[in-house]
Amino acid sequence: MDLGDDFTLPMPVLATSAARFARASAHRRSDLSCKRNLGLLLARAMGWRKVVFVDDDIMLTQTDVARIAHQLDNYQIAAMACREFPDNSVYCHARRLAQLPQDVFVSGAVLGVNCRNGHSLPFFPDIYNEDWFFFGEAAAGHRLTKAGEAFQEEYDPFGHPDRAAVEEFGDLLAEGLYALIQAEGSGHTFRQVTHRASEAYWKRFIEARTGDLTDLTDRLTWFLDRENCGDRVKAAMHSLLAAQDQYRPDRITAERCVDFLEAWQQDAETWRRTCLAGGGRGIARDVMDVLRPTRWQTVRWPQNR
Repeated sequence: MDLGDDFTLPMPVLATSAARFARASAHRRSDLSCKRNLGLLLARAMGWRKVVFVDDDIMLTQTDVARIAHQLDNYQIAAMACREFPDNSVYCHARRLAQLPQDVFVSGAVLGVNCRNGHSLPFFPDIYNEDWFFFGEAAAGHRLTKAGEAFQEEYDPFGHPDRAAVEEFGDLLAEGLYALIQAEGSGHTFRQVTHRASEAYWKRFIEARTGDLTDLTDRLTWFLDRENCGDRVKAAMHSLLAAQDQYRPDRITAERCVDFLEAWQQDAETWRRTCLAGGGRGIARDVMDVLRPTRWQTVRWPQNR
C-alpha cells in the first residue's frame, strides 16, 4: 500500500509526531506506524475481529497464521519472535558482534491483534520500537503472548551509521520503560509505569545507556585485528558513535523523554476517541476512499487445492 508523502490519517495529528521528537530520532522518516494505525482503523471500520501485521521481509506459513489466529481467541495481542536473523536494534546487534549475551523479544514483525469493537485498542507512535509501545499495556499486565518464531531475511544492521542514530531515542525509551516494568513487578499498568518514569529516572538511565555505548565501542576494538571481521567491526563502531551523538540538548535528554511520554498519554486518548468513532461494518472500497491511501489492493491467502 502506498500512502504518499502528504498522507495523514483521518484524525487529529498525534502529539508524538511533533518536530522536537523527530529531531530526537535523527529526523526519522518512516510510514510504518502510520500504515499500522491505518490498518487498525480499517479493521474497526470493517468490523474485522482479527488482523495480522507482517513485515515484508518475514517468511510465514499458513500454520503460523493459524497459530496466531488461535491465540487471538484468548489474547488481544499475539506476536512472534525472530531468531533466525534476530529482529534487534543496531545496538543489540553490536552487542552480539562483541560476543555479549543478547536475547530477542517478540516484535511487530509478525503481530496479531484482536480488534473487537468495545475493546480499547492501543496505537503505534511514530518512533522506533513503536511495537513495544503498542503492546506495552499487554506486557505490563502479562497478557502478551508469544505465538512462535518467524524467519526474517538477513540485512546489514551496520550498513549505514544513520540507522543507529534513528533508532536510539526509541530504543532508549523502550528499554527504559520495560526495565521499569520488570522492576515494578506485576500489578501496575503501562500507563502507571510511564508516570513513574520521572526526569530523574531518565537521567540515570541515560547515564547508564551512554556508558554502555562507550564500553561497547571500547570492547569492539579488541576484535579489529581478527580475521575477516575488521570492516564489520569498524562499521559497528561508527554506528555506535552515531547513536552517542544523539545525546545533545536539542535531541535526546531526560526532559525530552518525559515530554514524549506525556505526549504519548495525550495521543492514547485521541486514538481511543478515534477508534470509538470508527466502529461498524463497511465496504472496503468505501472505507479506503475515506482513509485516502494513494494505492491499495485486496489480497487473499493462497489456498491449496
